[in-house]
Amino acid sequence: MASKGGNSVNYRTLSLPESLVNQVEKRIRDGEGGYATITEYVKEAIREKMSKESEIREVL
Repeated sequence: MASKGGNSVNYRTLSLPESLVNQVEKRIRDGEGGYATITEYVKEAIREKMSKESEIREVL
C-alpha cells in the first residue's frame, strides 16, 4: 500500500497488449501531452474517458 499526502492509496496491476504499450511509449518519447511515464499517460486517458462518459449521461 502506498501513501500519498497522508491518504492511503491502493494500486492494482493491469496488463496491456505490447502493441498498445509501444504506441504509448512512442507518444511519450515524442513529447505528446508532457507525460513522463506510461502510468501517468494511462491514468489521464482513463480519467478523460470517464469524464466524457459522465458528460454524455448528463446530456441524455
